[in-house]
Formats: sequence, C-alpha cells, structure tokens
Amino acid sequence: MFQYHYDAPGFLIWIFHIIIGLVLFYIGYQIINNQKISQFSALTLIVSGTLAIAYHTHLMFVNMN
Repeated sequence: MFQYHYDAPGFLIWIFHIIIGLVLFYIGYQIINNQKISQFSALTLIVSGTLAIAYHTHLMFVNMN
C-alpha cells in the first residue's frame, strides 16, 4: 500500500481528501442557493484552509534543497 510522509497510509489520506471535498462541495452548494452557511461550515473552511497552508508551506521548505 502507498505510504505518505511519516508512514501515513495512503488509503487514510485519500479518504480524508474525499471527505474534505464533500464538505467543500456542500458548503459551495449552500452558497450558490443563497443559503446562509452555518457557523460549523465557516469553521470547517477556516480550519481546512489553515491546515492546507501549513502543510504546503512545510512541503515547500522541505523541498527547497
């Protein structure tokens, strides 16, 4: 099975990406239909955005050699 950094199994990473994608799809659907997004949805966007920034910044610095 494919392994990511720190021996994280690829299957879990892929499932996590699929779940985040579904959450973002749902939030986008709410916004398109002019529904006010919930506080939980807004918090999910903030947390997932912060994690993405931190992860990609980490990858950038690791691969700058």
